[in-house]
Amino acid sequence: MEKIILRGFFALGLGLLPILFRKPSKNLLITFFLTGFLANLLDEFMVKTRRVKYPVRLFKRFSDKSILFDFLMLPIACTLFIKATSKSKCSSIIGKAFLFSVPMTAFEWLLERKTRLIRWIRWSVVHNLISLTLYFLGARGFIGGINTYSGMDLLNKEDDD
Repeated sequence: MEKIILRGFFALGLGLLPILFRKPSKNLLITFFLTGFLANLLDEFMVKTRRVKYPVRLFKRFSDKSILFDFLMLPIACTLFIKATSKSKCSSIIGKAFLFSVPMTAFEWLLERKTRLIRWIRWSVVHNLISLTLYFLGARGFIGGINTYSGMDLLNKEDDD
């Protein structure tokens, strides 16, 4: 059952990529890959410190982390969040961060309870909600900071290519 769910997420993620990058943008690609890289580092810490465990996962031979979540699902969600907040004010950005992180946390909690895809050992719903919200806000703050201090507009400017 778990492998079917993982394959479904994989297919969903691959299906969302063309929609997400309908108008190819180097900036969105940078955001996507940067958030995937950071998610992988954070998940490495979570697994090594035995806070989270992934008993059933795709690519089991390559990693003890959830490669599917780290490199596909979370970067897609984060890129969608950044696109959704590109013209938002600070209070709206915080609200939208919760709109993204609450359903993700609820879904992960459901997966933790009903499947063997994830096991929270020294982790909880509250930890998950706070960490996802801070992850979204951190990524958005990073992109906003680049825009402010470099004169570049990674959120609204189309590439000149």
